[in-house]
Amino acid sequence: MATVGKLRQELFELYDRYVESDLEHYWKSSEGAVTINFPNYFEQQEPVSIEIFSYVFGNGRHHYFSSVDEALEEVRKWRRDLEEEILNPQGEE
Repeated sequence: MATVGKLRQELFELYDRYVESDLEHYWKSSEGAVTINFPNYFEQQEPVSIEIFSYVFGNGRHHYFSSVDEALEEVRKWRRDLEEEILNPQGEE
């Protein structure tokens, strides 16, 4: 089982790798924010969710997950995708 600390560590390492790369950089000021959303009193039967704000990675800005493990799996996918993009920048063959 992953921890929020591990999730943030790998997410920040992903951003470090992005910043260190030669890719064109763009981002929003809330990049990499991780939020744990607990349902309110009236919706307490709803599950807890994990949100990652990322304009750089994934589709859209807000990414929601049902567990830290699921969020970490997605961050690791983003890392693999980033490494592929670094090796083969778009527009190059």
